[in-house]
Amino acid sequence: MITRKIWPLMLMMAAAANAAVLPLKPGSYVLVGTSCHAPAFAATFDYDGHRFAYPHASDCRSIVRAHAGQTYHVDETCSALGDGGAAAPTTTSATYTILSPALVRVRQGHAKTETAYKWCPAGAGK
Repeated sequence: MITRKIWPLMLMMAAAANAAVLPLKPGSYVLVGTSCHAPAFAATFDYDGHRFAYPHASDCRSIVRAHAGQTYHVDETCSALGDGGAAAPTTTSATYTILSPALVRVRQGHAKTETAYKWCPAGAGK
């Protein structure tokens, strides 16, 4: 029998096991073909090794729902605006195809096209 004290711990462990741990370098990513120095804000996203943040969404919880090979299907629930201001939580999905630890193709929701992003070293001027 699972006691009431153990059940919350098991739920937290299950959520942590599904956290979006992808084989990507943590840091900032910009559209391929864009300079790491002062890219357009909308052409970027950040990945901290467990979750993603975007120009208009932060405080995101990213969970891998499925993965085959180097393709990861991720649900992302964000509850803050990019400036950290509170917002109603919204959940979206994205597909990340890892080409290398520093290169990824992203397809948002049910879009038919993917967008390629490259990793930018810290201090590259983003």
